[in-house]
Amino acid sequence: MKRISFYNFLLISLILVGIYSCKDMMDMHKEFIKNGEIVYLSKVDSIVSYSGNHRIQLSGYLNNAYNVNKIIVYWNDRADSMTFNYAQTKRIDSLNLIIPNLAEKSYIFDIYTVNAIGKRSIKVSIAGTAYGDFYRGNLVTRTNNGYGFDGTSYMTTKWLTADALDKGTEIRYTTVASGIVTIILPRDSSWIALPDRKAETSVTFRTVYVPELAAIDTFYAKWVTLAAPSYYEGKVSKKSWLITGYDTQEPSEGAPNGLASALIDDKLNTFWHTQWDGGSPGYPHWFSIDMGRAVSIASIEVFRRQGNDGGQTKHQFFTSVNGTDWTDYGTFAMNAKTNAGQKFISTTPPTARYIKYVALEGPNFYAFLAEINVYVGLK
Repeated sequence: MKRISFYNFLLISLILVGIYSCKDMMDMHKEFIKNGEIVYLSKVDSIVSYSGNHRIQLSGYLNNAYNVNKIIVYWNDRADSMTFNYAQTKRIDSLNLIIPNLAEKSYIFDIYTVNAIGKRSIKVSIAGTAYGDFYRGNLVTRTNNGYGFDGTSYMTTKWLTADALDKGTEIRYTTVASGIVTIILPRDSSWIALPDRKAETSVTFRTVYVPELAAIDTFYAKWVTLAAPSYYEGKVSKKSWLITGYDTQEPSEGAPNGLASALIDDKLNTFWHTQWDGGSPGYPHWFSIDMGRAVSIASIEVFRRQGNDGGQTKHQFFTSVNGTDWTDYGTFAMNAKTNAGQKFISTTPPTARYIKYVALEGPNFYAFLAEINVYVGLK
């Protein structure tokens, strides 16, 4: 018998080990593919969930998913699922998958892509929340904080600060020309005008919300009726007012004091004063104003020079449409002892663009006023 050399023995041993190793590998591979070979498909990438009203949108994209023909979404621990057909249109396809009819709660979604023979990708999971009646029932309409006036012929409404998820407030009211209209108060606005509002009609409003900033649906708070007064007076804006004439003014008071322009600067600490430097003209003293547009005058308000009771005690107002032809508004006594505003109402409220004020008498030769305002009546 020939002896087997050490090197031959080693070679034979290595061959036998290799044979048994191959057998073991085949056995392992058979175990691995006994339920079918795993094929790794393109998975849904960059998945994001967007909340909605009893629904959720899952968005992402598929990259080079030529062998994918379905997308399956599972939730409620795979008790529920939804299948979406898919056919590649370009190398990278955007996906927007809507899961409808969901109960109001939070979910975990498991997402797979599937090919024509049922092989699927690895799992992609994402959380999402569906909202509904419980969320809606806790919404509060933005608070109205009063009324104002924009200076023409309609009321404005004032609002408190909006919630971060407020998408605007719907305001519904009746106009003279068009019937019921709806306007939107933006969340970053605190005032809004109601043009052409019909007298003695209600104003209703509700706020629109989203449960999350990127939500796909909006939710509405309950309608609220604005308890608007049947009548109130609105102050006319003086932004477009001009002094068109006066008998005298006194620059020596130190501008802006003494000048007629101080009558319409909305500042009670400035005042118009008739001449005293270089002359002492007596009553009557007057000035006239162009308001820039015609308004229906409900009352005229004046303020004395603050802290000084030496001015006029009787005065008269005139109004005009064209600045030439004047109508007597009325003659009234003035209380020279108070800093408070004093309103004067005509028996026949006019519509006018121009106002003339005439100081008729007082304890001294001069007259003065801090401010003059005009109000209109609104319903």
